[in-house]
Parts: sequence; C-alpha cells; structure tokens
Amino acid sequence: MNEQLLEQIKPEQIIENRKVYSGEQSELCLYETFQVAERVNFGHLNNPVLLFMLSGKKVIYEDKHKDQASFDFIPGDSLVMAPQELVQIDFPDACPESPTRCLTLEIGHTIIRKILNQMKDVIPEDEKADLLEDDSLKYESLQDSSINGAIHRICSYYTRPLDATARKLLVDNTLQELVILMMQTKARNILQAHNDGDMPRLAFIIDYIMEHLQHDITVDELAEKACMSKPTFFRYFKKMVGMSPVDFVNTKRMQLAKQLLTRERKPVGDIGYAVGYKNPSHFIRSFKKYYGFTPKQYQKQILSN
Repeated sequence: MNEQLLEQIKPEQIIENRKVYSGEQSELCLYETFQVAERVNFGHLNNPVLLFMLSGKKVIYEDKHKDQASFDFIPGDSLVMAPQELVQIDFPDACPESPTRCLTLEIGHTIIRKILNQMKDVIPEDEKADLLEDDSLKYESLQDSSINGAIHRICSYYTRPLDATARKLLVDNTLQELVILMMQTKARNILQAHNDGDMPRLAFIIDYIMEHLQHDITVDELAEKACMSKPTFFRYFKKMVGMSPVDFVNTKRMQLAKQLLTRERKPVGDIGYAVGYKNPSHFIRSFKKYYGFTPKQYQKQILSN
C-alpha cells in the first residue's frame, strides 16, 4: 500500500518537501525530508492529526527533554496526535536518494463532533471510564488495518481525477468512517477531549465563522456570539486556537479561496468576493502574501495540470 500512496502523491519537484491537498473538513499533506535532522518540532495544530509513515524512519520524542523516552516510527505505522500538542522528531536515515516520507491528515472538528454526538448514547459507561482514565494523552498508536485502509482511500480520492462534488462526498464519508473506527480504539480519548470543556462554545464560533466567510466578520461580533467581552474573547480564542480571531478568519478565507480556485473556473474577483473580499486588489495581495503566488498564477498552474 505504501508504494501506491507514494506514486499517487509524489511531489512534482524533488526540491519540494511538502505537498498539500485541502478539503472543507480535512487537510492531507505529504512531507519529504532529504537530509538527516534532529529535534524537529511538529504539532500545535488546531485539530487532531493522523500521521502515517510511508518510507524511511523517524524517532519521535514526546517533548524537548533530552532524557525523554522515544519510539521509532517506521513504514506502516500510524498514530493520532491531540490538537495543540508538540512532539520532536529525528530523521536519522534521510538522504536525497532515499528521503523520509510521511503523510499527515488533519481532521476538522465538525465531523468529529457530529460522530461523537451520534455515538454518545451507545457507549457503555464502564467503557467510557476505561478509555478516559488518562486525560493527558497526547498521542495514540493506531495499528489497525481498517484505519490504514481508510487513510489510503482518502489519499486516493484527493489525488484521482474526480469531479469536485464526488470528491467532497467520498472524502467526507470516508472521514466519518475513519472517526468511527478511531472511536473503537484508545484514540477516542483524544477525540473526546477535543469535544469537551470549552470546545462546544469554540466549535459554535468556528462554525459561525465558516458559514459567514463571505461577509464582514468582526471581533466584536464574535465576542457577542460567545457571550464574552471583547478582551476576554480575544484571549480565550487565541489560547484555544493558537492564533488571533482575525488571523484565523484570514487563514480560513485563504484556504477556501484556494479550494474555489481549484474547482471553479470563475474570475479572480468573483472568488475574492465569495470569501469576503470586496476589493479584488486586496484579495490578490492577501492571497500572494499567504501563498507566495497570485490567484491567477495558481489558476494557470491548475489548468496546466
């Protein structure tokens, strides 16, 4: 299976070390490392993320302490990391002739919350207690062929020449299957922790942002929706998400713009308007600042491929 995945999502140029496929509820990345490296930070994402090893070897440390226990991460291994957590990684065998390759799949909170809400009444109380006894869990190994198979299918749907609507349905349905499978393992701790405490209120705010990207969104408006003062909301949001509300809105607008440019052949100005930019020049500048190229350049690249 690893060889098939490598063929499907191999970067177009050897100098690239990251290739990204974005959807509404997930983001798939292929990372390639071409030289030996030590203590590379990974984490602090806003959603749970799955790691799936394709080739080479990694050594993963839970934190920055030198005496921290580590474990090898080799082809076929997979694990799920909690949001806002950090690990450090060594790449002991990476080289240009045999790069170390790993997939990551970030899963959006909406699908996780949907599945958790559907399953909350069918989980026995004693099983809940067993699975939630370690609420500090940062990551969990996923040695399950069904989970790995679902990851493989998601990769295939992102990379095959599919109609945009068909791709969205296939990816979203398989993501739901993946979350359900993960709920049968101790990875449930991570998924449930992601949905507990302040998460419902935060999820409401993020849902509101995602549904109103085309419109003006102010911090005052979001603070009112969260029933907080503006300063309190700003601190709360930055603590929970890892960035300010304004930066989060701009990030989501850029990600949505890239998706629309990929699947819809519309003028750049129309795409900008669809993600909340009334001024096309402002949209073009923002897009270039975020991605390093203009929307038109990105459209030409998509069409040429």
